[in-house]
Amino acid sequence: MSGLSQIVGTSAGQSNLLLVDSNGKIGVNDATAQSSLASIDTALGGTLSVGGLNLSSIDSALQGTLQVASASTLSVSAPAISTTSANLAAAQSVSDGATFTSASQDLNDVKDLAVFGSSTDTTAQIVIEVSANNSDFFVSEENPVYVNNGVYVRTMSSQVRYMRFKYTNSSGGTKTITMNVSYKK
Repeated sequence: MSGLSQIVGTSAGQSNLLLVDSNGKIGVNDATAQSSLASIDTALGGTLSVGGLNLSSIDSALQGTLQVASASTLSVSAPAISTTSANLAAAQSVSDGATFTSASQDLNDVKDLAVFGSSTDTTAQIVIEVSANNSDFFVSEENPVYVNNGVYVRTMSSQVRYMRFKYTNSSGGTKTITMNVSYKK
C-alpha cells in the first residue's frame, strides 16, 4: 500500500471516512476514543466487561501498560524478562553413601527453569525437593533428573516457591557433581 488510502463506510446513518497510511494504520484520536468508550459504557449501564472487569476498571487493572501516545499510536508494554543463573555445585566431591543437597532457590515469579550439569556418577538420579516456606521440603515424585552418560539437563515449569536438588551417592566410590540452575522471570 502506498500513500494514503480511503475507506468509506456508514454507521448510524452517517458516512465515515477513514484514512489508512502506507503502513496500514488508521489514525486514532484518543479523546474521541475515550469519549466513545464512555458513551458505550453509559449506554450499556456499566455492563460492558472484559475478563470480569467493567470498562471503568480496565485501565486501572492494566496498571498503565496500555498507553496512547500524543501521536495517537497505541503502544503496549510488558515487564522485561530476565534470566538468572547460579552455580549450585562446582565439581563437588560426594563420598559413597553421602548426600549433596544444593542451596534452595527462591522461585517467586519464576515461569520456567532448567537444572543442568555433569557427574562422574554416570547413571545417578537427582531428586527435586519443593517447599512453600523454605523450611519444610518435600520430594517431588514427578520430576526426577537423570544423569545420562555423565551429563544431565532438565527443563520445567515452576509451580512452587522454593526448590532444591539432592544427589545421594550409592556408586561404591567417591563421585563429583557439577550443578547449575537457570531461570526466567
